[in-house]
Amino acid sequence: IENSGKRFFVLCNEHHRATYIDREPNESCNDRNDRAIRVATSWYEEHLKHLDIDIVLLTNDKENRDKAIKAGLKSYQVLDYVKSLKGCENLVDHLSVQGKDDNTSTVHDKKVMFDEHLSLYDIKMGVKSNRYHQGKFEASRENYLEGFVSCTAYDKQVLIR
Repeated sequence: IENSGKRFFVLCNEHHRATYIDREPNESCNDRNDRAIRVATSWYEEHLKHLDIDIVLLTNDKENRDKAIKAGLKSYQVLDYVKSLKGCENLVDHLSVQGKDDNTSTVHDKKVMFDEHLSLYDIKMGVKSNRYHQGKFEASRENYLEGFVSCTAYDKQVLIR
């Protein structure tokens, strides 16, 4: 934030009188937060209209996006927006894999890639019986595919690949 070479601003919409909103009766915390984001987006649009800048709300929440569009805001799903950027086709590979709309996909729609984790009880019993060893994980700074675990059972760090 303090780097003068960067060109962005931070708006604390919870502490700004033009963008703060109260939670409505029977409104969930998530719905209130979505509405606050739309209010802040609208405020930015009004505040910067003299600069002829497009303000865009990126969200994978279909309901939030629909409400934003109904309110006259430009809103897109993140994947669709990134795909539309000219000369930035490689950015799509950096996005996480998701359903078309985050809030409509269920656990049953997801492909299981890894076995489930052990229960806390199984982990504690495994550590107690020395089947498993407890340690501290440290990610490698040089290689994102590697890390090390330090644990008292071994003199040296254990390499994880």
